[in-house]
Amino acid sequence: MAGGEGTRLRPITYYIPKPLIPVAGKPCIDYVLSSLAKGGVGRVIITTCYYFDSIAKHVGGQVHGMNIVYSVEDPPLGTAGGVKKVMGLVDDTFIVASGDVVADVDFKAIYDFHADKGADVTMALAHVDKPWEFGVVDLDDNGRIRGFMEKPKPSEVPKRLLEGGATVNAGIYVIEPEVMKEVPPDTFFDFSKNLFPILLNKGYKMFGIKLSGYWKDIGRPSDLIMASAHMAKRTGRADGNYLEHDVILGDKCVVEECSVYGKSSIGAKCTIKRSIIFNSTIGDNCTVIESVICGDSNIGDDVVVENSVIGRGISLNKGTKVTNGAIY
Repeated sequence: MAGGEGTRLRPITYYIPKPLIPVAGKPCIDYVLSSLAKGGVGRVIITTCYYFDSIAKHVGGQVHGMNIVYSVEDPPLGTAGGVKKVMGLVDDTFIVASGDVVADVDFKAIYDFHADKGADVTMALAHVDKPWEFGVVDLDDNGRIRGFMEKPKPSEVPKRLLEGGATVNAGIYVIEPEVMKEVPPDTFFDFSKNLFPILLNKGYKMFGIKLSGYWKDIGRPSDLIMASAHMAKRTGRADGNYLEHDVILGDKCVVEECSVYGKSSIGAKCTIKRSIIFNSTIGDNCTVIESVICGDSNIGDDVVVENSVIGRGISLNKGTKVTNGAIY
């Protein structure tokens, strides 16, 4: 699934679709495709809508030995509606994965668990500390899903589900084709909001399996920054930095847990921490903390940017301070 607009990441997603946003130098969707290939998948259908051409150009018709087919939604059909649209191409148990999360997971283990349980739907689960931005899942002792709450209020989540971090829907499923008869054709329909409550009410066998491996939804700029630093460290960069070859760093710069792309130039005596910079110029004595600066921006000397997103082509004059905001 790669059709969403990534509204929480705006203005970043005004310029690039969420599945193609780089995470430590690698487009987000590439992590999912690589994991699918390792799991033995031979064909992938990518459901798309927003920025379809860019996604198709990047992925192409074959990757890691897998054949790639595209389905373009116009208008958007939602997660389940988009899958329903391609069911004429599917005749056996299939995997659904989000192309806009960083997922370095064992798909074969999830598939085998599904088969062993004789499940109609198996949902991959992740542990998070703040579950109310996701679908909270309640399992019985056998791993069967007995309850599901889509993005509940904090007060609505039972305390027993919060112990040790709540278990949430990771947006990865193994599904039997007959389940999709519950999805009306040519209708906007969501797995979490629409289909799963129907399946639970009708007694379908839904199971959950906890992921082994790294999973991170990059739905917000802070999540993107965290995922980038994590993946940089996993590839041997202890400082959490990913710096492309043409990046220029001035004297006495401090750069920690950052991804810096293109021909970005960072001036002298700057402090850049937990941030992402795309092909931009940063002047001397600047501070950039927990922020994203999009391409072709020009940041003057003595500028402070904290917990903010600076859009493409923006110029900030000397001494400007931006905190907890977005400029685009």
